[in-house]
Amino acid sequence: MLSPVLVLISLFVIIRGSSFASDVVPKEYSVQFDTDILDGDGKYNGTVSIDFDALESVDQLDLQARNLGIGEVYLSNDKADFSTQRNGNLLIKLKDQIPKGSYQLKITFNGTASDHDDVMFRGAYKKGVDDSFGFYLMSKPTKFDSNEAPCACPHFGKDFRTTFRISVTHSEGLKAWSNMPLENAPKPHDHDNYVISSFQQTPKMHVYDVGFFVADFDSLKIGNLTVVAREGIRRSSEYVASLGNNLVRIMDEYTALDYDGSIPDYVQIALPRELGIRNLTEFERMFVEEQYMIYDKEKDDLDKLSKVLQYSSYKLMLQWLGNFIAPEEERLHQAFSNIYTYFNAEKVYPEEFMMLLYQMYVLQGSLWNNHEMPSSVLNMFWLIAFDDKWRIVMRNLMKNRTPRTLTTAQLCSEIQMLWPEDYNLPEGTALETIFNQWMNSDKAPPILNVQRLYSEGKAILSQNGSEKILPYNYATEYSHFNQLGPFQWLTSRNKTVHLGGSDDHWLIVNKEEFGFYRVNYDERNWQLISQALRTNASGIHRMNRMQLLDDALYFAKNDQLDVTILLDLITYLRGETFYVAWYNAYNVLASGYFYEIEPPNHIKTFFLHLIEPYYQSFASREISSNTPQMEHYIQSRIAGLACWLGKEDCLRQARSRFQQAVAQNSSIEPNWTRTIYCYGLQNASDEELEWVLKKHATDFSHSVEYLGCVGNKKHLRRVLEELVKSKNSQILINFIRELHETRWEILLSLLTTDEELIGILDLSTIKTALQHVSRDTRSRKTLVLIDDLEKALMLEMENKGSGSTDKNIWEHSKVAEFIEHYMNGLED
Repeated sequence: MLSPVLVLISLFVIIRGSSFASDVVPKEYSVQFDTDILDGDGKYNGTVSIDFDALESVDQLDLQARNLGIGEVYLSNDKADFSTQRNGNLLIKLKDQIPKGSYQLKITFNGTASDHDDVMFRGAYKKGVDDSFGFYLMSKPTKFDSNEAPCACPHFGKDFRTTFRISVTHSEGLKAWSNMPLENAPKPHDHDNYVISSFQQTPKMHVYDVGFFVADFDSLKIGNLTVVAREGIRRSSEYVASLGNNLVRIMDEYTALDYDGSIPDYVQIALPRELGIRNLTEFERMFVEEQYMIYDKEKDDLDKLSKVLQYSSYKLMLQWLGNFIAPEEERLHQAFSNIYTYFNAEKVYPEEFMMLLYQMYVLQGSLWNNHEMPSSVLNMFWLIAFDDKWRIVMRNLMKNRTPRTLTTAQLCSEIQMLWPEDYNLPEGTALETIFNQWMNSDKAPPILNVQRLYSEGKAILSQNGSEKILPYNYATEYSHFNQLGPFQWLTSRNKTVHLGGSDDHWLIVNKEEFGFYRVNYDERNWQLISQALRTNASGIHRMNRMQLLDDALYFAKNDQLDVTILLDLITYLRGETFYVAWYNAYNVLASGYFYEIEPPNHIKTFFLHLIEPYYQSFASREISSNTPQMEHYIQSRIAGLACWLGKEDCLRQARSRFQQAVAQNSSIEPNWTRTIYCYGLQNASDEELEWVLKKHATDFSHSVEYLGCVGNKKHLRRVLEELVKSKNSQILINFIRELHETRWEILLSLLTTDEELIGILDLSTIKTALQHVSRDTRSRKTLVLIDDLEKALMLEMENKGSGSTDKNIWEHSKVAEFIEHYMNGLED
């Protein structure tokens, strides 16, 4: 007998390959799943009815059915013979050829979930403080081809798009969700205490995009958004659910969407496991990792909010836009969803400059690692069109829109039809051609090189390894940043253009970093830019200041710019007052040593000199809850940099704020937590350390960032003891990965002399941590200490690395010479 138990089933109908005859086309799948996993074996049964058309006479049917057991097969109510092929697929041999026409195939089948990375995955999670566990079944869908991929039910293959009707039998104490809403309330099943949940017909979809979910999870509905989560998580997700509902509402208002009929509902299911955000099936868009459905303004910082946007809100925008964008337009869909996540979030958090966060995390992040290229491309064309016109485009596209039909061609046609005079496109070239050239490219973003011909008032523009039609704009001392346009187009790899401007003033191409590419200049123009910034930083647009710092760091790291040019550029930072620009400045200053390596004195002196004016601008102020999170976030990192460099008043202030928090048993503003705890713990008493450990005893996931700052052997040992008690090996691994090279000396001493500590530590976890650090560290000293630990503990690390390959530009021989010359010049 089945009895109530936690059951989580997420079935994705997945296929691989195309062995079926091309003359058979499915029209609709009706799938009934029955589950009986109370004994933990994960078995399920099912029946699939497939309405299909035979386009000509056929004498056999080939279906994908790997990893499934087949019960009976009926073709239009007549029982049919079948066999299972060597690759696991189902071959149905027909007694007689069937002529061209419409038919129904009915198959009963069974499958088993496993605890491996299979199409059906059975997992477990800790339910509460009593150490009880809940279990769930979840499939592992993917769109990619594989001849060995398992299936959740028999089907004709992944290439067809057709409608689906999903039904699932489950305990009446559970609830079910699928791509579509329930047709009606669950109906009683013949089996006692069980019901059947049947869902509405889907639009035409690929077989891998359809699934269902059953669990003892509860739900929370805010507006048109339903959040599904297990006990203890649902209420904690209210803030993120409210944010999501606001994003949907803003999207509706922005596009002036007039729903014909009922307004669609959106579902986000919080799962206690890691989930991806790339190449998602339609059903996967509903699932969010639990940690990203939880946000507490009193505890979580800007990093956490950014991850909520990236992993939760983004998937909600995928759902919203998936109602309109054609399924085959995956890149366009991803691009719209990503950029509207931040665009709409800026309306929810107007004080937080969310589109600047977009520039920092998405656009500039994609210039480094290509992770959100489609979004960055769409952003470029959005800015060319200007937001007010883009809004008109979106509203026009949404008028009387047939669901799931919006294409790139329609988008570009709408833009070009409305404002052809604004684009000044290359002769004979359609906007769609240029858009597709960028959107469909997997190559790294272009680099635009600008070589000025000073005496002629011209410049040679050339692209590195790219043949894209590249839009550009520019600013000089005569034509500043009062408007983004006009735009021009580079249609070849190089071109000589007249840009105006005198030979002793700067030129900046790619105003406001609208374009998804980097810009490198000749040495003289870099020097002119640096001089102008030192004279009046606000004379160059703040987004371009961020861009200049980011580009110069990239070029210096990749030997495309002399490091002294970067050094000359960052001397302007003494006059930089815009806090968001200090995000990029922080990345430059922290790129080589911070914070695992003790820097040489000339680096300390130079960096402290650069950050001193900005640091003093906020150091004496109290930390206010009215200050934007982003400002707190950036200022705390600059303060952390100052403390790391040994700035005495910074260290005293961090220690004082830490002691005050301990004395008052109070919390610290989330964005300041790492800096204050880290430098407060360096000279902490035993009682203060115990206060910190008690405060974070239920969750050490964030505190590992600063617990490694403890300043002596006794305290490091005490921290290790508590982390072991958490029974979470990943926490211990992360803690060891965060250690400064001076703490590695203490760790070596502990692990080679303290037998009692070694006895409670899991050496396999230590080994894993050491292997991670050996691949990531930039500290040669740490690598030596890892070698010593490996020998002392006889670990025999198979995957030991030889340190990070990331280049430390501050170790270049020219750096010390430049700094000495610069600092001496200040004394003259």
